[in-house]
Amino acid sequence: MEFTGPQEVFARHGRRHPLLRLVLFTAIFLSLVYVFWLPLAVALLPAEGDPNQLLTDLTHPAAVVLLWVQLVAAVVATYLATTRFDEQSWRATGLWFHPGWQRHAWSGLVLGFVLILPIFGVLLATRVAHLEASSASPLRALRLGLLVMVPVALSEELIFRGYVLRNLTQAFGARWGILGSSLIFSALHLFNVAELVDRSLMGVVVIAVASIFLAGILMGSAYLRTGSLWLPVLLHFSWNFTQSTLLGMPVSGLSLPGLIHTSLSRPYWLSGGPFGPEGSLLAILALLGGLYWLTRRGPTTRGVVESENSSPEAR
Repeated sequence: MEFTGPQEVFARHGRRHPLLRLVLFTAIFLSLVYVFWLPLAVALLPAEGDPNQLLTDLTHPAAVVLLWVQLVAAVVATYLATTRFDEQSWRATGLWFHPGWQRHAWSGLVLGFVLILPIFGVLLATRVAHLEASSASPLRALRLGLLVMVPVALSEELIFRGYVLRNLTQAFGARWGILGSSLIFSALHLFNVAELVDRSLMGVVVIAVASIFLAGILMGSAYLRTGSLWLPVLLHFSWNFTQSTLLGMPVSGLSLPGLIHTSLSRPYWLSGGPFGPEGSLLAILALLGGLYWLTRRGPTTRGVVESENSSPEAR
């Protein structure tokens, strides 16, 4: 039987409770990371190297390789958990070439770019952003940006929206599903604010955690609204890529060489400082604007068709 729209995707499936499925999914993902990621990290990092470099220096070749390993682990874990535990097909993740997927993808790509541009404009106008020449060639900046931001966007959206949000929604409904998945999403980014805590920049920490939580709400809303993962994946990618590669600013406290280099000065509540624009109030305003556009004018379920063998009643 065919179902149009995401209502079937988010209806209760499987014999196991969604919370148990989340635990099993996490165990599979962490096991895959442990089996493949850690040995590669040991093999690729020089003997005198700092292991933290693989988490903080995204220009390190080993860090790039490990991001792609993380993506493979996310794909395998999501596939196994979705088909075995959820008793749904891969299409339930929303990451397939359904009719209309191009519109969702382009909407996400453009939205991420459009949300960052006004922030950058305000930072320039208030003179807290200062443009400098990049230390990297344009080709290296673009290549590194794609190699880093593609696996980041795909793996995080598969995990937090394609699996966590879907199962929380099946268990507790859309409202609690999106709140819960966004809380988990922001909590797992706390590592990125550790340096800010060490520097006693608690105001930036609070704003950064709030903006990442709102980003989770925005991308989760896009997934719930469409049943497609293309919009949140491309939005996530474009948001990160525009900040880092195109404009040379930090993203969640991490830096990549960009086509230009933008240094951010005080006040940090406006610029985000070392954390980047995501640590500024401007990011919160931009994300709220994106959420408003999504609910008023954003893509809907039209064209998304999901085939399943059974039709449990939507909760």
